[in-house]
Amino acid sequence: MSPAYNSIANLFYVVALEGCGVNTKSVDTFRPGGFAFTGTGYIESPREPWQIYVTALDLTTGKLRLEYKQVGTRRHGAGVLSTEGGLLFAGDDQGMFTALDAVTGKSLWHYNTGRRISASPMSYSFEGTQYVSIAAGGTIMAYGSLEAER
Repeated sequence: MSPAYNSIANLFYVVALEGCGVNTKSVDTFRPGGFAFTGTGYIESPREPWQIYVTALDLTTGKLRLEYKQVGTRRHGAGVLSTEGGLLFAGDDQGMFTALDAVTGKSLWHYNTGRRISASPMSYSFEGTQYVSIAAGGTIMAYGSLEAER
């Protein structure tokens, strides 16, 4: 999951995955062409499901400055995008695309794409308008935001 940096706020953004599970070793006989991971097992904690957070670390102190709990997770997330305009964009595997305040982490806008998001958002300018785009499932979605400086 791609991190982001905001030089104005001096924050480094990263998507953090928190969860609990146990990997086990088992005995299996090698078979050419067989599934590579049949010699292990995995048990996920039924009481503590995995959760994804968008977090920001202060680059001067290393302290956690914000934490935004995403809607839900199945142990997979997307990267983040920070803008000079003070926005932070993040997607999750439940299909929610969210714009956050880059300093406070407050949710400013969200859109349910209806598809899993596993890509990082991107920004581009076309004919003076700034856009933010995200791939959700097999669909590319673009959202117009601010007028770009000419």
